[in-house]
Amino acid sequence: QEGQRAYFCLDGEIRRRDESTIKGLMELVRIQIKEHSIYRGQAVRVNFRNEQGKIKDFHILDAPKFMDVSKINPQQLVFPLETQQLFDVTMLTPVRYTERCRQANIPLKRGILLEGPFGVGKTLAASVAARVCVDNGWTFIYLEDCRDLDRGLAMAEMYAPAMLFAEDIDRAMGGDRSSDLDRILNILDGVNTKDKEIITVL
Repeated sequence: QEGQRAYFCLDGEIRRRDESTIKGLMELVRIQIKEHSIYRGQAVRVNFRNEQGKIKDFHILDAPKFMDVSKINPQQLVFPLETQQLFDVTMLTPVRYTERCRQANIPLKRGILLEGPFGVGKTLAASVAARVCVDNGWTFIYLEDCRDLDRGLAMAEMYAPAMLFAEDIDRAMGGDRSSDLDRILNILDGVNTKDKEIITVL
C-alpha cells in the first residue's frame, strides 16, 4: 500500500544504453493502464476490510469484483413521481448526458444522499445506476464499507468519470461529532477532487 491505495511496480535492471528505450516503454505502459484499464467503464464491488472489519493488506484475491448489470432493468425501479424525477435529474442525467453537461459548464462532481427505511429501493437504485453508468461509459464503484470512502474516492479518481456508491453511511457518521466524522466530511468536500468527475452517492 502506498498511502491509501494499492499500487503495482515494474522493476528491473537495465543497461545504461537502453535507459531511454525502457523509459519510453514504461510511458506506454502508463498510458495503456490509464486509458485501457479493465475497470474503466465497468461496474465493480470493492472491499478493503477483512471479516473482523480491519483494513487488510492487498492480495490479488481482493481485487475489485465485476458486477453483472446486463440483466438489470431500470423499469423495475418504481419511486413516487417526485422521487423518480430527483433520482433521474441528479443521478442519471449527468451520466446519460455527460458531454452536454461539460459543454454547459454543469459540474459532474456532486454528492447525493439517499434516505429511507429498509426496502424502499435504495439498493435497487444502486443497481439501476450501475447499469446506466456501464451503458454510458462511466465507472461504477460499489463500496462495501462506507468507512473506506477515502480509498473508494481514490479509485474513483483513477477511473473517472465515475459514480461511487456506499450504503449505510449512518453507521459511520452516527452519534456525536468525532474525528472519523470530520475525516469523512473532509473527504466528501475533497479539495483535491473539486474538479473531478465523480458522483458520490451515500
